[in-house]
Amino acid sequence: MDQEQHPDLAQLRALAERAVTEGRWTLRLTTHVALGGLGSVGIMPTRGGEAVVVRFWDFNGDVQRLQSGNAGELKPTIHERQFTANPENSRSLIGQLALLNVPVLPAPGGLTVDGVLYEIYCERGQHSTTMRWVSTAPKGWETVAVWFQAAWAGLSNGIGGSATETDESND
Repeated sequence: MDQEQHPDLAQLRALAERAVTEGRWTLRLTTHVALGGLGSVGIMPTRGGEAVVVRFWDFNGDVQRLQSGNAGELKPTIHERQFTANPENSRSLIGQLALLNVPVLPAPGGLTVDGVLYEIYCERGQHSTTMRWVSTAPKGWETVAVWFQAAWAGLSNGIGGSATETDESND
């Protein structure tokens, strides 16, 4: 199913993107699959320290609801897990990113229509940066792509202690 086959899919995708990325993040890694789901993992400040947050849109489940005609309220299904973050691990991860020596703006590459969009958002004090590419990292950003994959794997596994899960379902 694509946006032409079901007009609500584009609106649902926009709502899901907002839900998956909302909040005050110290570090957020996001992936957008062209004809599929999206998710974010990262570090958010909490009252007691920091949390590793993992959020994903249940794209397949929401598409099935749209196809069945039982969509109900147009609201994406978002799954979230939170882990207590180890501040030392958080500082190390952000420190590794800060040490990468890459061009601020990479050279233009070819146009990619399909694929996965990768995004890094990082905030330190009053400063922030966002880096984004589609499918293959642009020339000069290869080390960023390697860091992204390692950070995604570590954050997805919770770099920390106990986990809590929440689901925003449409049941």
